[in-house]
Amino acid sequence: MTERERKNRKYLSGFEIYFFAFIFGSGGSFALATYWLEVTPGWVALLVGTIFSIVGAFLGGNVGDAVVFSLIAGLIVTVVFVSGLEIAILSAGIIPVVTGLCVGKVVAGISKEMST
Repeated sequence: MTERERKNRKYLSGFEIYFFAFIFGSGGSFALATYWLEVTPGWVALLVGTIFSIVGAFLGGNVGDAVVFSLIAGLIVTVVFVSGLEIAILSAGIIPVVTGLCVGKVVAGISKEMST
């Protein structure tokens, strides 16, 4: 393999990006929403985290965009969560959704940065 081919190859293929986003997104949302914050049933956190981690990986971007997106989304979720909204579906669903999106974007961003 020449230096040019090695430099221009993709770090992960499309399937691998979505696979890692699936694993880390579902696991992260399950751990955060079910065990740490105890606001969501386990099966909901797994399902929603999986779906939105794949969506986040599909959206892509680089690592810097993913980190900024994660910080802004984390601030919004903190404000919504701490404000004491009594809407059960919102308080139970917002944590896995945002966790899945952020993890999916980070996985895609890491893959993109490693390929360059």
